[in-house]
Formats: sequence, structure tokens, C-alpha cells
Amino acid sequence: MASGLFFSLALVALLAASAQANRALLQSKGSVEWFPFYGACLNKTADNRIILSGEVTETAVADGVRACFKIELNGNCPVTVAGKPNVCCEGYKGLAANVYKFEVLMKDGCRNSIPNAGDKDDGPMIIRSNGEQEYLALNYESFTTPSGKVYQKARFTGLDLFADQPGVDGAQVCFTMNKRFPACLGLSNLCYNSGATCQGDVTLIESDKLPRPESKHACCPITDKKCPDRVTCPAPNYVPKPNWDRIDGATVEECCNPQYCPQRFGPPSACGDDYKPRPGFDTIFGGSRDDCCLPKTCADHQVVCADAPFVTPKPDYNTIIGKTPQQCCDYKYCPAFVPSCPAGWTPLPGYETLKGDTVAECCRELTCQDNLPNGCGEFGEPLPNFDTIKGDTLEECCVPKQEQKFPFPYCRCEGSYSRAAAERGDAASGDDFLTGDLVVGGQNLPYRLTPSTEQPTPTLTYTEYCFDLWYLGATPAANPRNITQFCAAQTSLYRVEFLSKPECDKTDFTAVYYRPAYTGDAVAYPLGVEDQDDFAADGVTPIYNDVIDPETGASFKIARAAMKAVKIDAYVQKALGTSVFEQVTAPTGAGQPPADAGSICLRLKTSATACSNLRDFCGSEYYFYKSAAPVGEEKAVRCEWALMESSNQRCCPVQTIAKVL
Repeated sequence: MASGLFFSLALVALLAASAQANRALLQSKGSVEWFPFYGACLNKTADNRIILSGEVTETAVADGVRACFKIELNGNCPVTVAGKPNVCCEGYKGLAANVYKFEVLMKDGCRNSIPNAGDKDDGPMIIRSNGEQEYLALNYESFTTPSGKVYQKARFTGLDLFADQPGVDGAQVCFTMNKRFPACLGLSNLCYNSGATCQGDVTLIESDKLPRPESKHACCPITDKKCPDRVTCPAPNYVPKPNWDRIDGATVEECCNPQYCPQRFGPPSACGDDYKPRPGFDTIFGGSRDDCCLPKTCADHQVVCADAPFVTPKPDYNTIIGKTPQQCCDYKYCPAFVPSCPAGWTPLPGYETLKGDTVAECCRELTCQDNLPNGCGEFGEPLPNFDTIKGDTLEECCVPKQEQKFPFPYCRCEGSYSRAAAERGDAASGDDFLTGDLVVGGQNLPYRLTPSTEQPTPTLTYTEYCFDLWYLGATPAANPRNITQFCAAQTSLYRVEFLSKPECDKTDFTAVYYRPAYTGDAVAYPLGVEDQDDFAADGVTPIYNDVIDPETGASFKIARAAMKAVKIDAYVQKALGTSVFEQVTAPTGAGQPPADAGSICLRLKTSATACSNLRDFCGSEYYFYKSAAPVGEEKAVRCEWALMESSNQRCCPVQTIAKVL
């Protein structure tokens, strides 16, 4: 405490003698052109021990705006300058570096705008960091430079700060700008160079009694202009550096920090799953995804184009924006490998989008259906499998038309009686398929119908005549164009056509199906019945077929209505959900007994009909297609029927029975 008192008294003694002189300098001439006009005083803050930090606050008060300038100790000042002891850093003759005055370079019209120490509430004062505070004396001074330019200064005296005393580092010099001077209210209006913190327009001055080279003072640290006074950071690409108000800078690079994508937009992950950082992401000025990111390409997403050669990467795979095979891959189909099908072939359905690189995978051979889209015309009828047979001529694809001069069932089909059979003297039109012909593995449609061993069952309204149905097992066709093999390969039984007489109408009978005996199912499943082309359009005139008498070869006519059909497969499927052959186990191997496929029964109505018994229904007098039965056989029951595989009527094994009542 004694030491501090000694320094204060010493400073007072030093200053007392010059007080009168200071008052006389209110109108002064400067020795240099620059503030504070004291010639060669050390004005660099780096060379001085006690300096202004550059931290300034402005606070609105009742009478105007109060500003405070913070003081700090510079521990890095040099002990010598230009080879001489630096009194501004080390002090002089045992006294530490000191500050006596605070000066402000003002605009011309701002003289007297700062209340003096007499106005205690808002007068200037020094507030030490240890809480001690004192009011400062204020006077104004007009300086004329050697060039004749006049400047105005405000001088605050009585700071009495020594670098080795407490409370200096962090002390503040405060004064108020009176609101009665609105043009000078605020530091940017008060200070000569309009700096926001008066950079370059404020300084600290040491005691007059320290040695000096040529002028009154040796120390005058000038608060340099800082970044805010010289630079505007161009938004949004730059922002002020931290503490930029304390940085001695004059360029954007010195004062501002660039705002690249990482600062404004975010880390690379901010681009999202479908975008990637642009090259140079860390140094791109940008604040949006468009600025900073690029859409990811197929290569970025590592899209796999599998299934070569049909799926391959697109030529610009590495630059295409996409993440799915559809976006990134070329799908090659038949046209890419088989641009056209050779002669005799045609593109398969869906050729344009079909995966294939061979003719066999992309094309098919033209069939009769392709080459003869209008069918066989007047030439004849299509061969079985007309739509799959490879051929392009009528001879390859069609059966030549012949007159309907065939025996029952009056159509050209495999199994009907032929002229050759008549020439051999065969007994019946179905000679190859008599009732005893139940050979497994034989040819033609693999079904046979035989008369039941049970006696007819009479009821009040009908008599039931049953026929047993046998399944011989289908034989795969080595050559489907061979009609015999084609028939042997069929598994469906479409209908049975009975030779009947015109007088017998389809309203005179019904038909039912019984499942095989081993099923234990005695249910009668109704079947469909129909007349085969009853009459002409007038409903009266019969339609006749030209037929041949197998015995004599002579031609004659027979009414087509003499046939009655029993429709089987569609009705069985409707009732049971399966076809007939699916209900039985096919026999295996030639010579095996046929499989029981159930029974087909005719129910002939017993009253007021033309066919109340089997002899009448079967039209026995039409046997051999004559109007009268052979002598001695008038009472014989002769039935003839044909089994049909489909509505195409390509297969029709004909069977015959002769039975005496």
C-alpha cells in the first residue's frame, strides 16, 4: 500500500508543474500530421505495456449513450525498441510503465458533447478491475497540423495507472455522449473516422515526465482499426471470424471465415441416400443440396445387372442417375439376338420381351394353322392337331374332302366300317371293335362299352338298360399326325352315338352314369341326350346321309335323325369335378384286364313312345342300313354305337351286339 501511495504522489508531483502548461495548450500546433500529433511517440500497441484492448461497449442511459473502453496489460511488449530501452514497456528510473491520459479524436461539431467530471452521474471516470473508480478531468483541445489542418480532441486526465499496480488489467475508461448532441450520439458519430469502436481515434498517453525523443510524450498506443471498420463479410459465403473486432485486418480473407458446404449445409451425410457430395465439397460455397451434392449414379448405388447376356449395364452406367436395374441396365430380348426368324418360322408370342438368344428360344416353326389361316376350304377337313402340325400345303395339313359315303356313324373317323371291310365280307361295320375286343394296349380310343350282364330294370315310368364302360389305358403317340396313334393317346370320352330310328325322339329316353362298383356309390348321375341333326329347317323333312351297303357296295340313303347321342364327359365333370378316366386307375402293360370305368344306362320311357324297349331304340331293322331285317331275325335286338373322343369326331370305335329277345 505504501508503494502504491508513493507512485501516486510521485505522479502528482510530476504533473503538478505541468498543469498550467496543459491548460495553455488548448490551442496547439502538432508536430506531425497524424493523431495524437505527438511526433515520434510509440503508437504501436505491441510496443506498449498498457494498451486499449479494442473491446468497447455502448449502453443507452437516461442522458444519452455511455461508452466504455477496456484496458489490458500487454505482457509481450519488447524491452528495447531500435536498440534503446523501451520506457513504454519497462518504465523509467524504477517507475513502471504508466498511463495518465485517454484521448479521443472527434469530429469537428462534437466539441462539448461529452459531459465533464462536474456531472458526477454521467461524467468520465476510470473504473479499475478491482472495483476502485475515480472521475476524470475532461478538456477539449484543437490541434493544427503542419499542413494547416485542424483537428479536435477530447482529453481525459487523471487515470493514474501504473503497470505494476492492481486493478489495471481489465480497467475501463467510461464517458457519456449527451443526447443534446444527436449528431454526435454514439461512437460512430462521435469519432473522427466513424469507426464503430473508434479504432484509430483513441489512445492512452503516459506522464509528461518520462523521457521522450522530440515531443512531449514517448508512449501513445493507438487502437488500430479492426476488421469491422474495414471489411464487410459478404453473406452468405462469409461470416466474421471469432473476435473479429480485435483482428487487425483489411481483407475478407483476414477478417472473415468462408462458409463452405460443411458449414452452411452440413456434413456429407446431409446429402441423403440418393445424393453424394460434389467433388471439393469442403471448399464449395453452398448452402443447399443443389449447391453441395450430386445425384448418385448407378455406379454409386452399385446396381447389379445380373442374368447376362439378357441383362447388362447400360453404356453410360457410370453417369446415369439411378438405383434400380430398370434405370441402370439394358434388358436384351430376342430381337437383340435373333433380329428375324428364318424362313418357315415365326416369332413366339411376346417375342419383343422374351428372353432368348437362339432361334429355338425366340421362334417357332410355322404350323398348318399359320400357313392356312382360312383352314382347308373346299379341299377337305383339317387334320387332327392342325394347329401344331408343321406344314404349309393342303396335302400336309388336310384330309381331302370325300362324299359322306361312310357307314355309321356317317363321318370319316378312325374305327368306322369301310368299303374294304365290305369287300372282305366282314359281318358288321364295327368288325375290328366287337364287344369282345377289350385288349389293353390296343389302338384307337381306349374306351369300350359292353352290354351289362344284369337284366333290364323296369320301373313304373321307364326301363333301364345298362352298358358297362371299360378303360383300356391311353398309349402315348409317337407321331401325333398318325390318326391311329392320335386316337390311342386320348383320355377323354366325349359322347356315345347310338344307331336308332327317326321315329324315336330324344324326349323318349334319358341317360345316367353310375360310378364303378368298387366306389360304393350307387348314385345315378344324369347325362345329356340329343338327336343328331333331326330334320331340315322346316322341321319335317329328314336330313339324309348317302351310305354304302357293306355287303353289296350299293349306295342308299338313311335319315341322319336315326342317331341318338348320349353326352358323357361334360356331365360327369359337372357332377363329380373330374372326367371319367380320372376316376379309375389305368391298367399297365399289354394283356392286362381293362379298368372298370362305371356304367352308362339308357332309361327308355314305357308309355306312348316309339322306343319303349331296346330293340326299338336301337332301330334293329336298320342293321346293315336296310329297311328290313334279314329273314329269321325279325325279333333280334341289334344295337350299334360309336364312341367319340371330342366334338372333332376323329376317333369313333364302332361296336355291335346281336341279341335275341
